[in-house]
Amino acid sequence: MKLADFNSVDALISRRNRLSVQLTCKLGVTIHGTYQEDDIVELVRPIVHRELKARIARIDAELVKLGVQVS
Repeated sequence: MKLADFNSVDALISRRNRLSVQLTCKLGVTIHGTYQEDDIVELVRPIVHRELKARIARIDAELVKLGVQVS
């Protein structure tokens, strides 16, 4: 990794960490400020998790391009 890429890598790692935390948080769904019932939350949970994992994978790919070994 080049030293000039450090700030980019640091920002990507911060974004990745935030997304990873979101994967472990309790999911809540609101519509116009009203929390929805558990059955609605369970319907969207797989979609939200899939999107968070996809975003993490895209960040991982960017990190690899910058010479970071992602484990």
